[in-house]
Amino acid sequence: MAAIRSKHAEQHVRTSNGPYGLLGWRRAQWTACFIAVMTIVPPAQSQQTKPAEPNVAAANRAVQSQLPFSDRQDFEDAMRGFIATTPDPANPDRWAFLKDEAPPTVNPSLWRQAQLNVASGLFKVADGVYQVRGFSRANMTIVEDATGLIVIDTLSRDPGQCAKLSTSILRIVLASRSWL
Repeated sequence: MAAIRSKHAEQHVRTSNGPYGLLGWRRAQWTACFIAVMTIVPPAQSQQTKPAEPNVAAANRAVQSQLPFSDRQDFEDAMRGFIATTPDPANPDRWAFLKDEAPPTVNPSLWRQAQLNVASGLFKVADGVYQVRGFSRANMTIVEDATGLIVIDTLSRDPGQCAKLSTSILRIVLASRSWL
């Protein structure tokens, strides 16, 4: 028996949010434009620095006075389990600007969060579970087994370079393992 569709149902199919619908096509166009712009103009060069608007600077100062920024426990937690690191040859000073105080244009909470995310290297999460952090937007998780390693690699930057850095850190630290 053939399915019967109403005009309303056919209209919904043509304009739906599916991969071939109108919204899906617009999303694809915006994605292509974004990729083209990011390829042509690096984000660091796309805008000139401007001073903060007075109300933005005042709001950011208010955040600074309301939260306990002197409490360093978050930084200790972010470094928990740290074992070793290696310099990133592709961009060794990538996050050096975060060592400064937050500028008036940036919410101090977001600046602090960025500072917490800077730590890179090999971290022990639990017995037999390690993470390589800070060399990509994603982390690599390594599970140690009696016979070897299980690597869960979701790294999003140049996979070859990230894997090379991750492997070099791991080999140094776990060199005493007989299966390595």
